[in-house]
Amino acid sequence: MVNGNVKPEEIGYINSHGTGTKKNDAAEFLSLHALFDGCSPPVSSTKSMTGHLLGGAGCVEGVFTALALYDGFLPATVNLQTPDPALDLDYIPNTGRNVQVDYAISDSLGFGGHNACIVLKRWEDNHEDHPQ
Repeated sequence: MVNGNVKPEEIGYINSHGTGTKKNDAAEFLSLHALFDGCSPPVSSTKSMTGHLLGGAGCVEGVFTALALYDGFLPATVNLQTPDPALDLDYIPNTGRNVQVDYAISDSLGFGGHNACIVLKRWEDNHEDHPQ
């Protein structure tokens, strides 16, 4: 179970750290594969559009993930031409997807083992408490 009482099968999108390096991507794949054994939420790396912002990467990628939940649009990994067949996840190459999901993960894997992963939930405002 993912923290926050969210089951892995409830996760609808992963914004991976995805630096595009063979060792990093393989290590991240192994962790995602272990967590999501039997289900494969869509995965992309918005770092492909922003570059690696070092200490700011996690914050910016968290914002992309929140916007994916808000907009119902999962961003792509741009310039992904040939995914490694050994790393068999549901990648979103080159063109985003219009998909409304309720939960998403943003991975941030830092230098020296400073790693974090956040689970975000789509905001539901039923307007009952907010008259117009």
